[in-house]
Amino acid sequence: MSSLSQARPLFAADEFDAQGVSDDARGDGLMRAECAAIRVAYLVGTLPVDLEAVPDAVEILIPSEDAIFEIAYSASAGSERRSLLLRGPQVSIIPGEQLDASYRPRRSDMLVIALDQAFYQAKVRRALPFETPNIVEHCTVVDPFIREIGNALRNEFRMRRTPNTVYLESWAGVLAIYVAATYGRRTSIEQSCVGLSLRKVERVIAFIQQHLADTVLVEHLAATVHMSVYHFTRMFKQTVGSSPHVYITAQRMEHAKRLLRNSDLPLVDVAALSGFQTQAHFTGVFRKCAGMTPREFRLNHQARYGELTAR
Repeated sequence: MSSLSQARPLFAADEFDAQGVSDDARGDGLMRAECAAIRVAYLVGTLPVDLEAVPDAVEILIPSEDAIFEIAYSASAGSERRSLLLRGPQVSIIPGEQLDASYRPRRSDMLVIALDQAFYQAKVRRALPFETPNIVEHCTVVDPFIREIGNALRNEFRMRRTPNTVYLESWAGVLAIYVAATYGRRTSIEQSCVGLSLRKVERVIAFIQQHLADTVLVEHLAATVHMSVYHFTRMFKQTVGSSPHVYITAQRMEHAKRLLRNSDLPLVDVAALSGFQTQAHFTGVFRKCAGMTPREFRLNHQARYGELTAR
């Protein structure tokens, strides 16, 4: 990998013009969206440059299943640079204090999320009962929860819909709390106060995914991890950043979007398979979350897919 002095900042305006990389991501390219709390970039195709890690941010790299990225970083000042290959289903978390970090796309379809360090610290201090934990060092893991968030954001870009500020800030809060609770360094006393363990989170998420078409009560979720409803609800929100009801609704929306994109099912069937009792309720919730009706979403996708296949 080339030296960091040759790396390009990912979120700097017009950095990629010389490389012929456009902001519409129609083929090889780059799409970006940002607000004060979070910056998100979707990299597609071949980018013939090294990319500089975002300073003063907790950065999360989420490659698709067949993407390959080379990462180089120094764990501390003066230490030897290390390198590793990142590919799906792994995700990589680069701490805000990580020194001299850069990465190079080898085969690119990756989402890059940069949480503002100040936002991360403020959010964690308010939500968790301990001082803001540091991420010990660069971490590469298989994390289904982070990957689900990445897939939701990636789908927005693939639909050529730039995520708005409200949407971005909601995911920023979820990620900040989850990353701090799961990968942060804490004392033994603080660990006893943290939210759900990663294993319990995965068990709950798996239950939700398996029962999206059914009525999912908080009592059901609490029972899967052998907790009371009160303590489960409180600890779930501490860990994930939203209540079980809000999280389930978000998952129903993502499932409905997949059905709308990939099937010709009538809307009433999409509603039922996504856990909504009536099509009218489904349409109202979908419009509130996506800014359009399910029918409009499907037509937009079909128009976009037809445009791509015609090229």
